[in-house]
Amino acid sequence: MTRGISNWMQQREAGRVAVFSAKYRVNQLAWCEVAESFEAAREREAQVKRWRPSKRPRLIENGIPYWIDLFDQAERKLSGVEM
Repeated sequence: MTRGISNWMQQREAGRVAVFSAKYRVNQLAWCEVAESFEAAREREAQVKRWRPSKRPRLIENGIPYWIDLFDQAERKLSGVEM
């Protein structure tokens, strides 16, 4: 979860990644949701984390069946917009 997807995208583009991303070699944006508030985002994240691991990939596959990297699409949509 991030408060600033634009900042996250800039860090990714520059090759600066968080410990989790480096440890698990996460290099693609596969899913992104916008929440009305930080509290709503935290609740949604907790909800998804409570799901069975087998259910989580379906969340992504329902939106992007080929697991494409959404980074470029998000960058175009959010250019100049801080979330």
